[in-house]
Amino acid sequence: VGSSLRGKNVEGWEKVIRRLETIIDHKDIENAKDVSDKLNATPSRDFDGMLGLKAHLREMVPLLDFNWDGVKMVAISGPSGIGKTTIARALHSRLSKRFQLTCFVDNLRGSYHSGFDEYGLKLHLQEQLLSKILNQRDIMIDHLGAIKERLYDHRVLIILDDVNNLKQLEALAGDVSWFGPGSRIVVTTENQELLQQHGIGINNTYHVGFPSDEKALKIFCRYAFKQSYPHVGFETLAERVTELCGNLPLGLRVVGSSLYGKRQDMWGYIIRRLETIIDNRDIEEVLRVGYESLHENELSMFLHIAVFFNYKDVCLVKAMLADNSNLDID
Repeated sequence: VGSSLRGKNVEGWEKVIRRLETIIDHKDIENAKDVSDKLNATPSRDFDGMLGLKAHLREMVPLLDFNWDGVKMVAISGPSGIGKTTIARALHSRLSKRFQLTCFVDNLRGSYHSGFDEYGLKLHLQEQLLSKILNQRDIMIDHLGAIKERLYDHRVLIILDDVNNLKQLEALAGDVSWFGPGSRIVVTTENQELLQQHGIGINNTYHVGFPSDEKALKIFCRYAFKQSYPHVGFETLAERVTELCGNLPLGLRVVGSSLYGKRQDMWGYIIRRLETIIDNRDIEEVLRVGYESLHENELSMFLHIAVFFNYKDVCLVKAMLADNSNLDID
C-alpha cells in the first residue's frame, strides 16, 4: 500500500490531512476598515491545527493594503511543509466576501503536461482559471488575452498555490492590467528568485519562518496527544520526534497523527526511522515515515480520502466511509 503514494507531492499530502481534520466554516468580512480585526478573528475549524496562524495573517495585512484601490500581487514564500498553503487558504476563506470573484488555483507544481508546448500550456492554465473563477465547466479559449478580456473590470481575489515556474505566472497573472481595481493576486512558492523575475519584490513577499521549538512541540502534541503538551512519560520522546521532524508543521501533523494512542515501543520505532533521514527538513521523507506507520484500517481510510474525497465536506466523507463495513471511522 505504501508504494501507491510514493512520489505523491506535498500538496497531495496536505489535501488529505485537511480532509481528515475538519470542515470549512467561512466567515463574512463586511468592512474594509476592519480587515486586520477580521483576519485576527477566531480561525475557522479548517485551520485549527496551525498554531500561530493569527500572527501569520497579521503579517499579511500591510502587504495586501486594502486602503489602496489598485491591483496588487503579493507572495507567500518558504520551504515545503512550512504552512504556505494553509495561510493562503485561510486568507481565501476570510477575504472572499470582499471580492466579486475568487479562485484558489492549487497544485500548480503538477500543471505541466508533456502533450503541451509553451503556448498550449498557457492556454490550458488560463482555461482552468477561467472555468474555476467564472464557475463554468470546460471554458475553451483560442488566445492568451482571454483573462484580461473577462476579468479586467472585476474585483478578484486569485490564489496561485505552489508555483514553481515563471511560465505559470506569465499565463495566469501576466500583468496587473488584467484585473479590475482592488484586485489581489496571492502567489505561494518556494522560489524567491521566480517572484523577483515576475516583479514581486521582497517588500511584497511574506516569508514563512520555522516555528520555535516550543511552538513546534505544541503543534506535534495537538496531533499526538490531542492536547498542547505530552502525556506523562512521553516528554523526551515527543521532544525527540519534534526535533527529527525539523520543526516543519506538516511533518509534525502527519507524524503526530500516526503516533496518537501508540505505545512507547512504536514511538521508538518511528524515532529510529526518522533518524535514518539525512535531511530532517526533507518533508516528503518525513511524511513517508508517518504514512507507513499507519495501521491497515488507517491506511485504507487514507487512500480512500486521497483518491476520492479531495475538497469534500468531512461529514459527507464520514457518512460515505461508514457505509463500508471494513472501515472503522471512529
